[in-house]
This record gives sequence, C-alpha cells and structure tokens, in this order.
Amino acid sequence: MARLQALIEGGDILFLVLVVFLLEGAVISLIYFRRNRRGLSPADFLTAALPGALIFCALAAVLFSWGWMWTASFMAASLVAHLFDLRARWQAADASHDR
Repeated sequence: MARLQALIEGGDILFLVLVVFLLEGAVISLIYFRRNRRGLSPADFLTAALPGALIFCALAAVLFSWGWMWTASFMAASLVAHLFDLRARWQAADASHDR
C-alpha cells in the first residue's frame, strides 16, 4: 500500500498510466488488425493516440514544475499531432466516398 501511495503522491502514476495507455492500444490494435484486417492499424492507433500522450506530457510538465516552456511545447506539439490526425482521417473519409 505504501508503494501505491508513493506512486500517486510522487506523480509517477502519470507515466505509468501513459505507458499502459499506449501499450494497451498498440497491442489490441495490432492483434485485432492482424486477425481481422479491420479497425485501426497500429500506425493509425499511434497517430490517434499521440495528441493524448502529449497532453499527458504537458500535465507532467505542470505537476513536476518543468517550466512553462515545456508545458507550452507539449501543448503545441499535441495540437500539431491532432491536426495531422484530423487531416489523415478526412483524407481517408474522402477516399472512401469517392468509390
């Protein structure tokens, strides 16, 4: 119990959640996509998950007092990743409608 308390109070739980989030999604995506050839490919999953992962990093920057530059950098990178993800989804939707 003391270990869990230290993990939470120290803020390291954030990194644990981030790693589990990325691994879980990547593994599930990889297994499901390989079996069914449907759903998100692992690359598509990572593209979709990257903005959220960068938000986690921005939160870590705030919690661990890394400075406003790190927080702003992670937030800006998250926005850029999000916009790339949206563009890829729109292009895929346009391609499927053209058929």
